Amino acid sequence: MALMIPYKPFDTHSEGELAVFSALESGLDDNLIVFHSVRWITS
Repeated sequence: MALMIPYKPFDTHSEGELAVFSALESGLDDNLIVFHSVRWITS
């Protein structure tokens, strides 16, 4: 399982977002890190 940051998804009403979070967590290798809800572009 991939390392998820944060380790659980934020409260969301999006079933799709929760499904993607779960699929990434369980479907990726242990040596990968997934960042959830990170702003990469600043203004």
